[in-house]
Amino acid sequence: DTNAAHQYIDTSVESARRSGDRWLLATAIHYRGRVLYHMGEVTQARAALRESEAIFRETGDKWSVAAVLETLAAIVSEPDSARALYEEALRIFQEVEHQEGQVITSSNLAGLALIQGDIPRAEELFNRILSEARELGIKATVAFCLRGLGRVRIAEGNFNDAEKYLSE
Repeated sequence: DTNAAHQYIDTSVESARRSGDRWLLATAIHYRGRVLYHMGEVTQARAALRESEAIFRETGDKWSVAAVLETLAAIVSEPDSARALYEEALRIFQEVEHQEGQVITSSNLAGLALIQGDIPRAEELFNRILSEARELGIKATVAFCLRGLGRVRIAEGNFNDAEKYLSE
């Protein structure tokens, strides 16, 4: 029930505001943004995510800033804006040495390259990330990369190799 979800997250945000804990508030607002997006309220979702980002920056929590940027990148409709957000998130994950964040963000950049038709870049990223994701045991990213490599092969007209990736 989307109304119940909306009510619950609004209650969480108000409780966090009353607590005075800025990190808790930023976290609650981040989740509000995600809920709003899933409810189809994209403009409000972006505003909530930007508010969350600002508060996390204020608290100095770089990892959380990167996580919010990842969420924002996933919901913007302009590929160049999405790429800029993913690239900023990746720089932050590199700075804080968070391997999983780097791998997931890089896979999203590979997917974006594929959507934009940059097949060589997508292939290079998917191959590199697939190896890293397997090493780290990030199954969802492994699956995303295999699917991406299958789509690369389809774009190249190599359907036999595509099937190999898509059936793994």
